[in-house]
Amino acid sequence: MRIRLEGGQLLPNSYGVAAQFIGLELLERPDLEVSYQAIPDPNSPWQSQTTAFPPQLTAPPHQLPAFSSSADWILRIHPSLNLQSKTSQKTAIFCSTPWGILPNSMVNKTLIHLNITNFSQLPEYLSWIVPCRWSRDGLLRSGIAPEKITIIPWGVSPEWFKPMTSAARQILRQRLGWEDYFVFLSSGRLDDRAGLRPLLKAFAQLIETHPHSRLVLKGCDALYNSQTALKKASRDILSDAEIARIQPRIAYIGQNFLIEQMAQLYQAADTYVSPYLASGFNLSVLEAMACGLPIICTSGGATVDFIRPEFALSIQSQFSTRTIDDQVKFFLHPDWEHLVNIMQTVIDQPNFCQHASQMAAQFAANYTWKHTVDGLLTTLKSDSTSSSAPKLLRLPQFPGTATPESDEFPVALKSAKIHSLIVEGWRSIPHSYALINCCQLLELIHHPQVQLFHRDMPYVTDEWKGGQGLFSLDAERFLDQIPQPEPNQMAEATLRMYCPFNLANSTSAKTVVFGCTEWGIIPQSILRGMKVKSFRQAHLESDTLIVTASHWSRQGFLNSGADPERVVVVPLGINPEIYHL
Repeated sequence: MRIRLEGGQLLPNSYGVAAQFIGLELLERPDLEVSYQAIPDPNSPWQSQTTAFPPQLTAPPHQLPAFSSSADWILRIHPSLNLQSKTSQKTAIFCSTPWGILPNSMVNKTLIHLNITNFSQLPEYLSWIVPCRWSRDGLLRSGIAPEKITIIPWGVSPEWFKPMTSAARQILRQRLGWEDYFVFLSSGRLDDRAGLRPLLKAFAQLIETHPHSRLVLKGCDALYNSQTALKKASRDILSDAEIARIQPRIAYIGQNFLIEQMAQLYQAADTYVSPYLASGFNLSVLEAMACGLPIICTSGGATVDFIRPEFALSIQSQFSTRTIDDQVKFFLHPDWEHLVNIMQTVIDQPNFCQHASQMAAQFAANYTWKHTVDGLLTTLKSDSTSSSAPKLLRLPQFPGTATPESDEFPVALKSAKIHSLIVEGWRSIPHSYALINCCQLLELIHHPQVQLFHRDMPYVTDEWKGGQGLFSLDAERFLDQIPQPEPNQMAEATLRMYCPFNLANSTSAKTVVFGCTEWGIIPQSILRGMKVKSFRQAHLESDTLIVTASHWSRQGFLNSGADPERVVVVPLGINPEIYHL
């Protein structure tokens, strides 16, 4: 297989690191013919920063000549959205969506360049590689077809990112002057997106009870205005007294570091903290894990795929939306007061830190650049041989339209086996949910392989009064004859047809909730009725499948934070015996 890797020119950001290490790993595969082509960005102020990589990592693949003939695959790893195929048969775009959606400016420019109106018209040669579910969800919100998306996590190099021995770590901490302190480390952009404000606010309160704590902030002045962002955030959220109190306890590092120097920062620190609001993957968290650091990070988002409670403490967060640059963006809002409690916990419980250090390094061993390239090649070969072949970590087909013949349909009526179904919903009122429920029940009673039960649910208000006459006398008699389930009765599935939605798991093997989102998002009134603050968190904490009637409504559930793998479109129907010419 001939592969051309296209990427940034040794930039010390996640895309540059990914391009470099993926390229090095591809060169280790004898069955591949690999070339490299740099992608300059004339509109970017960033310059190539070779000091981020040791000499042994800067020669290949950047000195390889480009192919004169076409490649089988182009792998493009660059923050700009370039979807041109050039001379290859296939093109895979490595992409992340920190804000939960592709930026309008990038999308509009790309659509105009390709002379298309939306992403459903993208050429067949394009595939998308994302590092986590959060970024996959962002592509889905942007209109990318789910079957075009593959999740392949990024990795770390175990040669550089690994725990130190206790003796070596002690010497390093002494050299850095950290031996008497508990050191929290955070690195990256160090701006509002990275959660700099909640971090500063939490640290200012932490040192009132733990004055021996220190905060090391590793920015990158060559790429981002990290130091300026630090000064502005401090002025905006801290009092003069708080600023004076934290200044001698914060160390800011803005220059570029070699990878081995960055690894030493992780190895010398006590805990890595990342209260991010928006992130496409958060490679720094994975690097810190590989070096044996306990992790404190925002609950949910990009890191949910690869952190575990054995070594990571999650900051309570609220899934939120905000209009930024005339576009709705999706992010998480971490609770800074909860962050204070967590930071106190890791200081006061050294046994947890010791255990977490071992567990973090062990778990990170599953995320190396070798694993990344193994997954990548499996996916590319699968795409090259057959479009129907299984693909590694390929997104399941849930987000498409389900049919009674598909596995995603809530109640599979495919065989003579008796299937038990409990329906919970409204009847006897002229509300769309009640009418839909009754029509479905009248259809289900004609299927003898379905053992059907129905439980009437309370109406939204006592002012709603049920009555008769919505259906024919025979139809209402059939509805009345459906037996009620016992209070704790179990079935193969429970289908809920009422509002406010109830996402809690039922006593059945499967739980399905029907709903619609007329306004393109779930309003606060329904969230209050559900008695939840975060629809996203409620969906993540259950196994519930959401069934909705249109792609508009499905997008509304996604906008509210629902897991796209568990939101299915099942169109509504009509009774042709009633509605006909």
